[in-house]
Amino acid sequence: MFRAPIRRLNYPHMLKSDSEIWDRFLQKYPDYFDMVDYDIHIGQGVTPDPSWDPNIASMATALTQRRIDVLGVSGLLWYIVEVKKDPGVSAVGQLIGYRVLYKAQYPARPTPRLLLISDQVDDDLAVILSTQNISSFVV
Repeated sequence: MFRAPIRRLNYPHMLKSDSEIWDRFLQKYPDYFDMVDYDIHIGQGVTPDPSWDPNIASMATALTQRRIDVLGVSGLLWYIVEVKKDPGVSAVGQLIGYRVLYKAQYPARPTPRLLLISDQVDDDLAVILSTQNISSFVV
């Protein structure tokens, strides 16, 4: 459910340290996104055993799906946003993988841009982000 990008006490599925980074981003760039949604489940997750209770099977699938921290919309542009304290190369893989799964699940929607929001980006990671056309904010 898309909503205005306002600061909140907490954000779905984010660790406290990541929530603090996202909160700083919203404080510094309050008009960057028109709308946001949180904790977007993508991918198949585990295939439940047919003998499982339907409620348990549904929970197992939901718990094992990949989750996009933030899906943001700015004008006509859509963004998959990873919010991470002290990110490494794995954050790049997450973003690229999330876009693949997102497009498979929502083929009619625009192809989202990728954005990393963090508390730091070292020089090596900056080179990798740049070559993969991934934007970043350090807040």
